[in-house]
Amino acid sequence: MISFGILLQAFQRSYNLSHVTVEISPEEVYKEIQLFNKFSSYVKDVLPSYEHHPLVIIILCMDSRISTEELLGDSRDFYYVIRTAGSVIREKEMEMIELALVEKSVKLVIFTEHSDCAARKVVNNAEKRNLYPSISRALADREREIVKFLERPVVFQKIKNGQLLVKHAMIDTKSVRMFFED
Repeated sequence: MISFGILLQAFQRSYNLSHVTVEISPEEVYKEIQLFNKFSSYVKDVLPSYEHHPLVIIILCMDSRISTEELLGDSRDFYYVIRTAGSVIREKEMEMIELALVEKSVKLVIFTEHSDCAARKVVNNAEKRNLYPSISRALADREREIVKFLERPVVFQKIKNGQLLVKHAMIDTKSVRMFFED
């Protein structure tokens, strides 16, 4: 039902920026966002949600083509979502994940990558690598940072005790289908 609502919303030109051309000013975009929030917060007032703590953390690229509502079929905040360029985590994200593991009883962490990733294209292009060296370094360090995360004492112990599962998934950007690696 929620997925159907999201689908319907996508076709409401007045409730998304698809009707906007490149000629729109930053101020006009800002005003549109304020209107969207006004409507969304009204809906939240009418249909309040309950407080809960998600059991899943998913690390996603910041690419807007990957909608968590479409990817997971849910918009009720059942997931902690971390979005970074190229789905790369660093020390501060590791600490936030660990905090959620300890204080919120998260049971599953999913690291993702996706097809047609702009950050990956930077790494694969020498000219772009020079223009965006931090992105290049981050993606080069991605797997090492995940290993570093898995070696954190709290994370390691929760995995060892069967209290935590960590998975990797490749997302097809067009279909938002996740392919899990074992």
